[in-house]
Amino acid sequence: NAMSKLCDRLREEQKEMVVFHCHYSKIRGPTTAMAFHSFTTTGSMECCSITIKVLKGGIATWERLYQDNMSLCEKIN
Repeated sequence: NAMSKLCDRLREEQKEMVVFHCHYSKIRGPTTAMAFHSFTTTGSMECCSITIKVLKGGIATWERLYQDNMSLCEKIN
């Protein structure tokens, strides 16, 4: 399942934080963050101690504020 794959990847890459978002971070981003939190804190699938965040204002706000700052972007082939 997608949650266990994400948890495995975060653990393998030794990430300390994961940030969820959608366009405005009003529904999908927060809902997924809560689902991931539930997944990582219950049962045998306990993930590494990771900080879970939601991008305030979503990708729309981030884009508006930082679209010209290429040091915050990574080229994807």
